[in-house]
Amino acid sequence: MPDVLIVIVYFGILFYISSRRPGEDEILAGRKMGLPMVLFSLLATEISAASLLVYPDLGYSPAFRFNLLSLLAGFFLGRLIIARYFISPLYESGVTSIYEYLRIKSGERAYRLFSWFYLVATPLAAGVRLFIAALGIYSLYAAFGQDGKWPIAGIIMVTGTVGLAYSLKGGLVAVMKTDFLQFILILAGTIALVVFLTIQIFQGHGQWVAVGMDGFWKINHISGFFHSVENYHFPLSFLGGLTVVLGSHSIDQTNLQRILASSGIQNARKAMMLSGFWIVPVTLFFLFAGYVIHGYNPAIPAGEKILPYIIYQNRSGWGAWFRPVVLLIFLSAALSSIDSTLHAMATVIHRLRNSPLRNFRHYAGISGLMLILTALAFLEIHAAAPESPLISLALGITGMFFTPMAAVLAFLVLRKSACVIQEKNLLLAVLPGVLINIVIFVYNYLYAPLQNPSPPLFSWVLGNIFSFLLPVALLWIWGRIFPADGWISPESLPTHAGVLRKLLQGASHHGKTITLVPLKKEVSSRQYFRLEDSGMVVGVYPCEHRISTLAEMDKNEKTSQFLSRHGLPVSRILDRRDNLMLLSDEGKTDLADFLAGNPSVAHGEHLRFYSAAIDWIIRLQSLSHAEHSGEITIEFTPEIYRKEVEIFLREWENGNGDSHHIKKDYILPDIYTYIDKMIPIGGLVLNHRDFHARNILVWPEEIRISVIDYQDLRWGNRWYDLVSLVYDPYVSLSPVDRENLIRVYLERSLLPLNPEDTEVFTATGIQRMIKAAGTYLVQIHQQGREEFREPLRNALANVEWIRKESGILGRVF
Repeated sequence: MPDVLIVIVYFGILFYISSRRPGEDEILAGRKMGLPMVLFSLLATEISAASLLVYPDLGYSPAFRFNLLSLLAGFFLGRLIIARYFISPLYESGVTSIYEYLRIKSGERAYRLFSWFYLVATPLAAGVRLFIAALGIYSLYAAFGQDGKWPIAGIIMVTGTVGLAYSLKGGLVAVMKTDFLQFILILAGTIALVVFLTIQIFQGHGQWVAVGMDGFWKINHISGFFHSVENYHFPLSFLGGLTVVLGSHSIDQTNLQRILASSGIQNARKAMMLSGFWIVPVTLFFLFAGYVIHGYNPAIPAGEKILPYIIYQNRSGWGAWFRPVVLLIFLSAALSSIDSTLHAMATVIHRLRNSPLRNFRHYAGISGLMLILTALAFLEIHAAAPESPLISLALGITGMFFTPMAAVLAFLVLRKSACVIQEKNLLLAVLPGVLINIVIFVYNYLYAPLQNPSPPLFSWVLGNIFSFLLPVALLWIWGRIFPADGWISPESLPTHAGVLRKLLQGASHHGKTITLVPLKKEVSSRQYFRLEDSGMVVGVYPCEHRISTLAEMDKNEKTSQFLSRHGLPVSRILDRRDNLMLLSDEGKTDLADFLAGNPSVAHGEHLRFYSAAIDWIIRLQSLSHAEHSGEITIEFTPEIYRKEVEIFLREWENGNGDSHHIKKDYILPDIYTYIDKMIPIGGLVLNHRDFHARNILVWPEEIRISVIDYQDLRWGNRWYDLVSLVYDPYVSLSPVDRENLIRVYLERSLLPLNPEDTEVFTATGIQRMIKAAGTYLVQIHQQGREEFREPLRNALANVEWIRKESGILGRVF
């Protein structure tokens, strides 16, 4: 009865901790969790009931030699690799799950494929942990060998239901708080038990010191590199530990969700690395507990249930005191696995279905039901083969999917080329690894126990290593044979008619001949092709920088929809596929090329195009910040302005004195003072951000324009787009033309003119020209594109013009 009261109080504490504050982030806790919380939550998630049963048994077995140091070295190196190479791209990409990152690396189908792999693998791995916890709890109260199928089923359902209930009550913050408490209970309880058994059982006569030293050498036994397959060798244990960690910590959302909730990328890395240090003493205590129990009673027949067995055998003495402690340890290990698994599965399902956040708890409930049913299924499996070792069940199920999946992730993250590998090839790489693990699992769990009662770790280690290395080898070979697999490059687009036809299926172009005409490449990394006689253009985004490419495409699409919805003529996004985007063709020439190719065009006619461009600016600025700040969220900041100037300064210094015979001191007097004066007067307005003649497409017959390259739309001051247009480095307007265009803007704009606007106008113009000059220098120095030398000279010359015309607003007004 006291045990029941202790459990009820413990459950009550968990429910109290799980209270969720209003507005709390359900999925990633607002990415504000500190290092201790992330670290201990990660460790609690990692420690399962299988650790409490299996590790003591390994320490107990007199025939077993365990090279712990090499295994833990593999554990630690695996965490270092994840911290060094995996966490940065995951954290910086802003994803909520590792599988969303796979979408960035390998497309939508790969994302869905691996998400479903996870949703199949996780209930199996978590279900076996819940079953083992229930088995351990039952063994505290029942004699060895006593049939307990129905009581164990009851423990599974009660524990699973409680874990589900308090997980639904709170978000990730609550889950991590309970994990923190559970880890403290597991660690403190295990230390107390080991200390008690060591000192009290050996009567304090000093024997415990000898036992401890002998135990240390035993669990760190080095049997040679290639001595006998019964021993766990140094190189194999090291590789086994390495592949286990790569499988459990790089691809398992249950662990990674804590990392992604860290308050910063440095905390995320530290938590991953420190968990490697903490796991050493925790594992030592579990193993040493078994070794001490062997010294107390070397004839226990309980196999992997020696810890609950020794408690039960001493139930009338010291076992009565320690039984609640061990009970709480088992419950904490079980519940930390349950709440972490439910939250992680719900996150993956929520993102996979792209559903409203209100459905998140429904998905957690479904996940909880799957977990309980899976644990009950493992109860039936174990009842059919009760002599089979639990370690084979736990390790075999956990690594069955995760190890080959982690191999694929490692290959995608570490390979030099970021271009996509098609999902069918990823599947073909994963499946052999899964099949290897299934064969090893069947052998270890069903066949091997009939031949040898000791845990068959050798075959498991080899299987784990091969199931990791085989997918990597297959992907590497495939990459050598088919280097163009996945997303296509601009150079190879003309040879991929099949890809284009799929893109054009929904655009009334199916079956027609495709003729591609490459368009002039600008400073961006994108390349555009006109589809002749279709009224469409295909944009090819770079595949080398997957994260930024998808983010840019998403932003481009949303901005196009926003501008079109408000009646601004822009190139419309018709469809997209992988790194290809289909746009409406809004004109065969831009304003800069039209004026350069028609030098005899009437003076008034070219001003009519500029007048239309000014109307476009005014219409854009009429969209108020109060109404549309939720749709367009990016703003110009002094930090952005300074960064753009710093790019110019860096490239200027790297130019080896070729900077066009103009002294830097003349170009940049007090440039940062100008930046401080670029504060919007009268409120924020929308800026195109790159409003020059090359981004204005024209229809000469109709004096009509359309605007492109609008993905950097953001809030800023009212003068940014105007100075970009009238001081355009691509088109040199006369001072009279500039003054006339500024007058047109002031006459048509409904925004009031303030006395401070003269300073803001001048500062904005100078900063904009410096920014443009920095962009041109990057293209010249880093890309070798000499065609940008003329606009560079024009941009630098415009700085002098802006200073000379600093009073232009006052004159016009």
